[in-house]
Amino acid sequence: MQKFCHLLLFSALISSASLAPITPKTREPDLETIIAQTLELSRNITMDPGKDREVKIVSEEFNRQEPKCIQTHIKTFSDGLHVRDQAIKKNLERIAARFNASSCPALDETSCSFRIPDHEEFKTQLIQFLEEIPSDCQNLKPPSSAKN
Repeated sequence: MQKFCHLLLFSALISSASLAPITPKTREPDLETIIAQTLELSRNITMDPGKDREVKIVSEEFNRQEPKCIQTHIKTFSDGLHVRDQAIKKNLERIAARFNASSCPALDETSCSFRIPDHEEFKTQLIQFLEEIPSDCQNLKPPSSAKN
């Protein structure tokens, strides 16, 4: 009898395991989706009134016709965000990784200069940057002398 119960229990476990739903692998969202999410989140960032620190940004606005300093733009924006803006920081890291792929053209990151904006200008520049970067790095037109 005990053997029968073990066999019955084993059969029940096997049949329930085979009926269990298989969780599909989640795909990484495409760059266009990541940029759109980050843009939406960026419209709602707020300055911490107790924060009294300066943030820096790249002096020149990003221009996809003459692209340069894309990784530097991303890093300065990420560094300038408040700790509560982790979702934006995480998405900026994802964007940086996509633009750092070997399939992307090498862009100049050496001639970047910086300035210190106020919070509203920081927010405006971040939004403009996200609106300007293409959803495919192959759409960037690097100058012929671009080096990474």
